[in-house]
Amino acid sequence: DTVWEGDWCIAFGHGGGVQTDRPAPMRLGRVLHVSSTSSKQRFITTDCTVISGDSGGPLFNTAGQVIGIHSNIGMSVLVNRHVPIDAYHAQWDQLLKPEEVNEPPTPAEPIVPGLTNVPDGIEREIAKRLKDGDDNLRQQLEAHRDANGNINASPEEIAQMLGHADTLEQINAYREKILARQQRTNEIENAGQEDPDKPESDVSKESAKTRALILEKLREQALDNIADDLRKTHGKIASHVLSLFEPSCSAAGQGTVQVLSRGKVVALGTIVRQDGYIVTKASEVLGPPTIRVGENDYRAQVVNGNGPNDLILIKIDAEGLTPVRWATQTPALGSLLIVPDATGKPLAMGVVGVDSRPIPERLNVIDVPKPPSPFLGVSGLTSTDDGKGVKVGEVPEDSPAKAAGVLPDDIITAINGNEVNETEALIRQIMKAKVGDELMLSIKRGEETLELSVKLGARPTDNQPKPKQDDRQSAAQVYSARGGKLSERRTNFPLAMTHDAVIWASDIGGPVLNLNGEAVGLNIARYGRTATYALPAEQARQAIEAMLRGR
Repeated sequence: DTVWEGDWCIAFGHGGGVQTDRPAPMRLGRVLHVSSTSSKQRFITTDCTVISGDSGGPLFNTAGQVIGIHSNIGMSVLVNRHVPIDAYHAQWDQLLKPEEVNEPPTPAEPIVPGLTNVPDGIEREIAKRLKDGDDNLRQQLEAHRDANGNINASPEEIAQMLGHADTLEQINAYREKILARQQRTNEIENAGQEDPDKPESDVSKESAKTRALILEKLREQALDNIADDLRKTHGKIASHVLSLFEPSCSAAGQGTVQVLSRGKVVALGTIVRQDGYIVTKASEVLGPPTIRVGENDYRAQVVNGNGPNDLILIKIDAEGLTPVRWATQTPALGSLLIVPDATGKPLAMGVVGVDSRPIPERLNVIDVPKPPSPFLGVSGLTSTDDGKGVKVGEVPEDSPAKAAGVLPDDIITAINGNEVNETEALIRQIMKAKVGDELMLSIKRGEETLELSVKLGARPTDNQPKPKQDDRQSAAQVYSARGGKLSERRTNFPLAMTHDAVIWASDIGGPVLNLNGEAVGLNIARYGRTATYALPAEQARQAIEAMLRGR
């Protein structure tokens, strides 16, 4: 209840999986929305990017306190949801109990029940003031409670109680959005509906399934649109936030240009000499490039290339350009960074999330093997007609059951004294055990009753090596690509640092600046939802100098 929209926050987690050469990357963001205390689903929504593999990791405030736990994401890169730490405090005693927790946490009762139709932020402010002992506000609210327990206070009256000039505007805008959203939902859900009196055909059944899938996507998009509205006011790339970094971009000068290929912008470029030499990302340029400097387009000639770093050196017929100023110091972990656009304005901001390191072709994600499944070694199981056991069909050689003396046609009636009346019950009891556990099987063999002790083994595998998964087909990358285009080549670099500025493939190739307007690196790949790779300044300079010498 101390987290508010616009607060800065920091995420850590192993996005995409734990990697041997990388610590948990750091990411910076702002709180976009906090659900009300009475909401059934409690979430903090931020633009602090997370992805598959981060779930369960911590979200911190700038004082280093954990305020949330990474939970899930939306299609938009802006929608990152975290469960408030309050929800864990509320459930802590239950979580400590040995039995399984099968139900989601019950939301806290609202401090002021009956207050509806106000934005979550205002409800939370009222709740906080009441919690802090604002008896005057409590009395004013209670004066508006009706016989049904609801508080029927108008927006004007609530605004007056809180003493905020903009509260009325917030409430009215909130109510208008709710009405518009409800109207749009009704339109979506009623679209394409067939005559209810008409018999349902196979085609209409399939149409209903398709409509359900579309509705789910539309609802997800609606949530993303809400987050986009919030980003404009609270996000880390809101205009009023980015404007704070304009002095840094001004100090850098117009050192960034646009690179066009086949008539469209495919990348940014970095001016490296005043007489028209520009460097950009090689793999995005297909065919003769055009360089756009301000409002002027220049035909360009490719002079040289550097394959390991995916760079090309381009020459245009121009003089008096502003070359980039390279930083002489490596930025520390957590340092603020700015990505300028081709107009010299801030395009995005972020932080150094991981220090420079080699980026292999396939990332070395640690594959944690699952523990082996317990194996008894009986097959062809059938439940008996009287429901008092399970009949064994086959007992393979070299199985734990065979070693214990189990034979085909034996009827297993109990395991460790627990009755087994159907096949599913037998399997459940086996799967609850671990490899190496000893179980006592009650066996009926003809007229004879036996007790056999069996030590469970590990389920055999085919021992075939798993094929290496193409990193670009991973779940994390699929979700990443939904937010915008990723770089075609995004791995296999000799050295690159990781930052979290949200830019896409067509924004790669330009410089990334420190607060002094010096280039600390060259953006070389949009890797995914949470990460952009940049060649460190010294690495980029060496590659550029080599290309210039070889021209």
